Amino acid sequence: MRDLSSLIIQMFQIAQIIPPLRYMTIYHLTMPYDHYERANLVNLYAELATTPRRFYDLTGITREAFHDLYHDFLTCTTSKLALFKQRIHSRTLDANILLLLLIWLRQYPGNSLLSLMFRVSRSKISYNLRFSLPILTKTVRSMII
Repeated sequence: MRDLSSLIIQMFQIAQIIPPLRYMTIYHLTMPYDHYERANLVNLYAELATTPRRFYDLTGITREAFHDLYHDFLTCTTSKLALFKQRIHSRTLDANILLLLLIWLRQYPGNSLLSLMFRVSRSKISYNLRFSLPILTKTVRSMII
């Protein structure tokens, strides 16, 4: 009887593991988690938006100023993508990219730390900085002039 109950418990534990397995490929199973490159940045903005003090400490601006800047940043990013005839993806226009830029400008952490914060590879961080920093510069310049 005891063997039967332990067998049922083990089967139940295996049944709980099976649903996520269908979404995994051999790449997921053979590589460690930190090697797996995510396509999107983790939504750090949603976490920081609930704590205004921490948001200000990391970015140097308030949430209200961030929203104003994000609207103009979004307009400039859309026009740049349209200029190069690139498809506009929602991940390209994510508020987390602006948050990444502001944290990088204010705190100047390395790509490794940003990679840990946003849970993407260092190459994705580097790409986002190279692609989006000129757009942010143009956006801020247009707001000043």
